[in-house]
Amino acid sequence: MKPSGTYTIIQIIFLCCLTDANCQKIEFNGQIAGWMTINNSGKPGFQSGARYIPQVLFELPVNKNYKFDGEISADLLGNYTVQGDSSAYTNASARFYRLWLRF
Repeated sequence: MKPSGTYTIIQIIFLCCLTDANCQKIEFNGQIAGWMTINNSGKPGFQSGARYIPQVLFELPVNKNYKFDGEISADLLGNYTVQGDSSAYTNASARFYRLWLRF
């Protein structure tokens, strides 16, 4: 599997921060939401799921006057559904939510 350009950028940023590159600030944040529904009319069913948006903020000083900063966020979603005929299935997805860099 060939890595895309976005993954390469993310790897370079993390490698710069893990080495002795005078990384001044890395901050991890995120949001999580969950839900559950039950349907007991007609064909009973059940669904539960969660969405998580992790966020990494970073700041890399270049010198006294300049710096790189940016944000990387992902959108992670998963759910579990049971239908009235007792069939069950899961669904999951992961994609980039936000990516920006600034000099």
